[in-house]
Amino acid sequence: MEINVDEVMRLAHKNHGLSNDFEKFCRMYIMTTENIREFLTLYDLHDKDVLSVAGSGDQMLNAYALGAKSVTLFDINPLAFAQAKLKKAAASTLTYEEFERFFSPEHKKTLFDLYLFDKISECLDENTKDLFKTIFTKHPGMDTFMNFYFRFYAKFQKQKDLNYYLYDEENYKKLQAIIETKPLKYIETPITSLKSNIQKDLYDFILLSNISDSIERIYDSNSLKQFKRLIHSLSKNLNKDGIIQVGYIYNLYCSSNDEIPIFADDDEREKIFTPDEFNTNLVTSYRFYSDKDKIITYEKKKRKVA
Repeated sequence: MEINVDEVMRLAHKNHGLSNDFEKFCRMYIMTTENIREFLTLYDLHDKDVLSVAGSGDQMLNAYALGAKSVTLFDINPLAFAQAKLKKAAASTLTYEEFERFFSPEHKKTLFDLYLFDKISECLDENTKDLFKTIFTKHPGMDTFMNFYFRFYAKFQKQKDLNYYLYDEENYKKLQAIIETKPLKYIETPITSLKSNIQKDLYDFILLSNISDSIERIYDSNSLKQFKRLIHSLSKNLNKDGIIQVGYIYNLYCSSNDEIPIFADDDEREKIFTPDEFNTNLVTSYRFYSDKDKIITYEKKKRKVA
């Protein structure tokens, strides 16, 4: 499916930047804000099939760096898939240092640099190439970031801790040696329609990122119960011992004066997502080394015969 570049640019100009709401043609994530490395390295991804939210594209790159056989992405926003393709092409063509300079707002002079993009574009399809060339040309550097991306990000030194493929140059080169030939499929769908779109396909890992933050906006009522039904439905698409990353809970909610998402409220969540069925993994927060984020998981285990 091709993206209408003119429509994307029109929306950005009309609204002084793309929408912050999760919808078609909303803002993209420049890099992850989740500790993907610490979570995924708990498991053996070698030769595994992964279904993941597209997000920043970092779930896909980390999965492949850890040996995944295939990654299928889904997202309500087709620009998220374009971002994943941009990341995949960048990892195929840029050096470790160039990748940092291209994707880090700390490097304002080289952020989305057109010279580096020319190298990346060799590995992009024409529609994705046209999309980003138009954006980067009309909105140089930080202007692209401010208008087309969510404006929060962790500094690149922290990104090395959050991402296995960026942890050191050796990991990056290992990814670089394989990434260009790796398959990348995409399903454009909201989370509520994901089950019908994957039908009977089977996966070893399903990564839902922090979609759990938004369930009160996704469902009109009984959001926790309805979300649990969705997880149970998706569990039918897991291979034996398969894992669903159900939700990501940021430590920052503990210090926030704002009302926290219902899934982040331990007391409320555990009434429905009971600890006997759903596990909690603690990982180092993307903000501070002393803080811990929580990742809630479901594991499909073979039922014991009485």
